[in-house]
Amino acid sequence: MHPTPKMNPVPKGDFTSRPEKILHHEMFSWRHKREKKVSSDARQLKVLTWNIFFGDDKKIRHPKLLDIVHSEDPDIICFQEVTQDFVNLLMSQAWVRDHYFVADLSNAWPACWYGVMVLSKKRPAKVFRQLLPTRQGRSLLAFEFLINGKSFVVSTIHLESMDNDRDIRKAQMGIIFDQIGSSSSSILCGDCNFGDGPENEEIPHAYVDAWRVLHKTDDPDPKLALGHTFDHEKNPLIPFPITRRLDRVFLRSSEWEVVGMKMLGEESFKVEEKKTWPSDHWGLSCIIRSNASS
Repeated sequence: MHPTPKMNPVPKGDFTSRPEKILHHEMFSWRHKREKKVSSDARQLKVLTWNIFFGDDKKIRHPKLLDIVHSEDPDIICFQEVTQDFVNLLMSQAWVRDHYFVADLSNAWPACWYGVMVLSKKRPAKVFRQLLPTRQGRSLLAFEFLINGKSFVVSTIHLESMDNDRDIRKAQMGIIFDQIGSSSSSILCGDCNFGDGPENEEIPHAYVDAWRVLHKTDDPDPKLALGHTFDHEKNPLIPFPITRRLDRVFLRSSEWEVVGMKMLGEESFKVEEKKTWPSDHWGLSCIIRSNASS
């Protein structure tokens, strides 16, 4: 038997929620926009989440990753491991400037040199950041919308990383689900840093795991059955022997259902004869559809 790893204690602190500003590109520059509680109608939404990997060859990888995201044309985009260099590249893209509202991360960098980011085609009614117990600068970033007249929160996370940080992740999830639990519907997506194991018991029963809604563990296709988004056997950007389903999309709603989901970035590509992948994680693209009568 392997010894149980010694758990890191949960950091203490004042874990409050704070508002964040919204940016939108107008008149040749990014401008702050006020929160606006205007309801929009939607029958279908596509949500994309991707840990972009801040490490090696990012100047080669990230333009390719953004090409893939652009081709998906998602309504809402959630990124993890975002650095200032990536923000600069992202916000220089014409398709981002033309179509998306972006959370202003200018006040986030003092806490950690990388973080999470959310973009949306729909104007959010509210943007907030939830501070979390962490040694790695982790926080929740959330957009709250009024869709079909009801509140809908889409949020992203990058939970604590190490195997012996299980108690910290548990504390983080407790705060997160308390924070996003009051809306009519909510999506939580991102890099959970745990696979299919005991930590899934920390997810409230009201939430469904979008991948497992469509792809059960007995699926005849091993790729779909396993759902691994972090796979050292297929992705040489991962230097250690870990293969897990780290990246997730969780949905809580009586009005929306998961109807489609796929992985992104599994194919390698070459730049000047150098072979690489867009990230060390595969991305996830999830489609949800309103079950309300037309």
